[in-house]
Amino acid sequence: MDSMYKGVEKISGENYNVNDDAGERRPFKCFLDIGLQRSSTGAKIFGAMKGGVDGGLYIPHENKRFPGYANTKEEIQGKRGKVEKTQNTISWEPKVLRDHIFGNHIQIYMDLLKKESKDRYDAHFSKWDAALKASKCKNLEELYTKAHAAIRKDPIYKKKENKNTKREQVSFKVGEKVFKSGKGTWLRHKKLTHAQRK
Repeated sequence: MDSMYKGVEKISGENYNVNDDAGERRPFKCFLDIGLQRSSTGAKIFGAMKGGVDGGLYIPHENKRFPGYANTKEEIQGKRGKVEKTQNTISWEPKVLRDHIFGNHIQIYMDLLKKESKDRYDAHFSKWDAALKASKCKNLEELYTKAHAAIRKDPIYKKKENKNTKREQVSFKVGEKVFKSGKGTWLRHKKLTHAQRK
């Protein structure tokens, strides 16, 4: 099915429905369960959902919680100052969502902080700066574009092996084990049997 439903090739922030490309088989249908997360506009959970939708999953949703969606209420008053009518104006700007997907709102803050205070910039964005230099990118949009292209090229997650996590058992006493690794030693208690407790 991954070859049938490729999703969005060029990210623009526009609405995408995988059902429009549906062929013989229906697309994989998912439901967003946010759990205890707050459903406020612009929350990260909705960004993850948009990534899944753009990736080719069918997740029923509306644009209400994406950045760029605005619902403004205007009260129309009569002759005596009493509210007679309330008019709702809904606007949707996909460009704002696209800027959030590529981190342009963060890039603006990074540039502003770099001019104002170099110390604060280094404290907040030193790792981002190192990532930009390592990937030879000028800004976050370029970095995210590279990341999206790499994910499209090889979407299978490969777990990296950490060499420092190998644990070595040093000694064993009744009821406890002492483990040793590159970072130090620690105790891990073991539940005793009835015979051992006696």
